[in-house]
Amino acid sequence: MRKLNINYKILKYNLAILFIFLFLSQPLFSNDNLFEIKGNDFTDTEAILSLLKDIPDKLNKEYTNDIIRVLNNSNLFSDVKVDLKDDKYLIIVKEYPNIDSIKFKNNERLKDDELQFIASQINFTKSNQSSINLFINELKKTYESFGYSNIQIDYSEKKYPEINTVDLTFVINEGKITKISK
Repeated sequence: MRKLNINYKILKYNLAILFIFLFLSQPLFSNDNLFEIKGNDFTDTEAILSLLKDIPDKLNKEYTNDIIRVLNNSNLFSDVKVDLKDDKYLIIVKEYPNIDSIKFKNNERLKDDELQFIASQINFTKSNQSSINLFINELKKTYESFGYSNIQIDYSEKKYPEINTVDLTFVINEGKITKISK
């Protein structure tokens, strides 16, 4: 009888722990059930969800605008759409391509590895217009610091849609060094 009493207490303790675990873990996993994400062939769902802050407990039409704003500002996606469907946020994204390689032509003052270093410093990994413009501006600043104030930089891209990558080629016209005359 005493052994049954001990087994009963252990069972009761284990059940209490199980219910507490289930009760506390439900909010942790509930956000996964609120979202369905499509179009993210190369970006993890968890990475997308990690960008979203202050997720409401219940579906909220106004929150769809916040989702669109946050995901657009991430510069990971060229298009973001959000709908409410089947008690979930349906998020449809179109990803920017990843940069597979960056090549340079006509660069004499700065070598390829120096230009690659600049790309790595600004985390230039996605091919979107704002990232490309940022990279070109950084290159211009660097060249201008060496006296090349008439630098012109153009680029071309070769896309590989099946693997969502792009090769970028930057054509650099350094121009002549600007000298200050005395």
